[in-house]
Amino acid sequence: NRNGQIIIVHNSISELESLQEKIANFVPNHKIQIGHGKMKGKYLEKLLLDFHHHNFDILITTTIIESGIDIPNANTLIVLNAHRFGLSQLYQIRGRVGRSYRKAYAYFILPRNHTISQIATKRLNTLEYYTDLGSGYQIAMQDLEIRGGGNIFGAEQSGHLNKMGFEYFNKILSDEFTTTKNPNKKDVVKEERAEINLQVESHISKNYIENEQFRLEYYRQIGDAKSKSELNKIELEIKDRFGPLPQETQNLLLETQIAMRASRSHIYKILQQTQDEIRLYFDNQVQIIQLQKNIEQLVKNCANHNYHIEFATKKELIGKIKNSGNSALKLLNLVL
Repeated sequence: NRNGQIIIVHNSISELESLQEKIANFVPNHKIQIGHGKMKGKYLEKLLLDFHHHNFDILITTTIIESGIDIPNANTLIVLNAHRFGLSQLYQIRGRVGRSYRKAYAYFILPRNHTISQIATKRLNTLEYYTDLGSGYQIAMQDLEIRGGGNIFGAEQSGHLNKMGFEYFNKILSDEFTTTKNPNKKDVVKEERAEINLQVESHISKNYIENEQFRLEYYRQIGDAKSKSELNKIELEIKDRFGPLPQETQNLLLETQIAMRASRSHIYKILQQTQDEIRLYFDNQVQIIQLQKNIEQLVKNCANHNYHIEFATKKELIGKIKNSGNSALKLLNLVL
């Protein structure tokens, strides 16, 4: 009715012809064609050129139109089973309409009485929220947060960056490449922190800082901090902008402080497998004299606060601290 054209996306080649028949029954006076990636290149090229010149009105197709297709007259998009598509993919498909002065509409269709997963709902809500020109960056950041960052050297295509942020991940990767390229150079400084895995919530929640860019930026700042004073400045800034810190964010800042102190004591990993025990893994490459000083101080601190510590040295030096039910973060903050 608006003298435009319609693109219908259905990502199942075997069902395109039956869908074409159904649509033809709805609009018998309009020309309908189907297109998909199994068609010969020349035929598909002619089909898209015919659609571009408005030789037919409705194109039923698969995701081959995701990018590189410019049909200025197309002003309506219908995506069937939209919950099966990725966020960035839906954003690209949506960009196939509204490419001229004509006002365009994009409809993302879900099956009736079908349960949609929480992640699929997040993807669709994001598309509904970000509709302004130039929203691609916000879409990409939200997509990163929903899927995670992945494993760059492995088979996993999704992961979680909640504890470091994308930029800090890139910094760690860059440092590792630098060290690998210059294994014998003493001037290459690799900043490290102890790896901490405790049974406590330590993150910046969406309820506290809703904007994902701000959250990732503060993760990056916390990850880049080199001292307690820098962390205190970050804490004051967050409080000033967003109010009192929730417990899980306080835990994140304290965990970062403990990681700094642990690395200075030549502890490279802290692991809490049970509520009753915390394990400290010492760096075996450090000279024994240095380790002895750090261990003596650790034993003294544990004794002053009535914590029992023992050591295992079969394969590597591991300190085991018995926990009597107190918070693991509180315990480590006292003894390190």
